Amino acid sequence: MTPAYYVPATITHAGPLVHVSGVPGTMKDGQVPSDYESQIHLALLNLRKVIIASGTTVSQIASLTLYIVDYDATKRQHARHLQRFLGQHRPAMTLVPVQKLAAPSWLIEINAVVARPEVPAPPRITPSVQQAFDVVIIGAGLAGLSAANDVRRNGLTCVVLEARDRVGGKTWSQPMESEGARESSILEQPGSTTPIRAGCTNWRRNTAPS
Repeated sequence: MTPAYYVPATITHAGPLVHVSGVPGTMKDGQVPSDYESQIHLALLNLRKVIIASGTTVSQIASLTLYIVDYDATKRQHARHLQRFLGQHRPAMTLVPVQKLAAPSWLIEINAVVARPEVPAPPRITPSVQQAFDVVIIGAGLAGLSAANDVRRNGLTCVVLEARDRVGGKTWSQPMESEGARESSILEQPGSTTPIRAGCTNWRRNTAPS
C-alpha cells in the first residue's frame, strides 16, 4: 500500500493565503505531452514555479486539489511524483476524477492554497526607566528652547519634544558652495543686548565678531 502523502486537515496561522489557479502539465510553448506521467511531472514543476514566484515554498502548501481524467485507482501513477514533490510535507488533499478538462489534451490539473507566513511587526521599544517632568514643551524652536530655559530657571523640570532631527526651528545653517561675501543679519551696538544675543549667552553658544 502506498504510504499516505497527505493529512485529513491542516491548521495554518493567520496570514495571507495564496490561491493558485489550476495548473496543467504543459510546456513553456504550450505543448502538451501525450503521456499521463509526463503531464504530472510538468504540472508539479509549473506549480512549484508559481509557488516560488509568490514568495512561498512547497512546505507552506495548505491544500491541494488534483483533477485527473479517466482516473484509475489501481495504477495511481501520480503518487510517487507527489511524494517526491512534497518531501516530508503533508498538506490536505483532494483527488477529483473527471471525464475531461478545459483542453482536450489535458490529463491532469492541480490547484493549491498556500499559506504565506505573515511578517511579524517589530517589537515596540519602551523606555526601561520612566521619569516624570513638571512641564512638557512641544517644539524645539527658539521659542521652545527659551521657554525651557525659563522653566528650569524657576526650579521646574521639563522635557522638550521635537519631531525633526534638529533643534532651532526656522534657523538654519547652510554651507556655501564657493567663496563669496558674507553679510551679518544682526548689527549690535557695544553694550546693547538683543534677545538673540541673550539666548546665545544663556545657551553658551559662540558668536562671530562683526
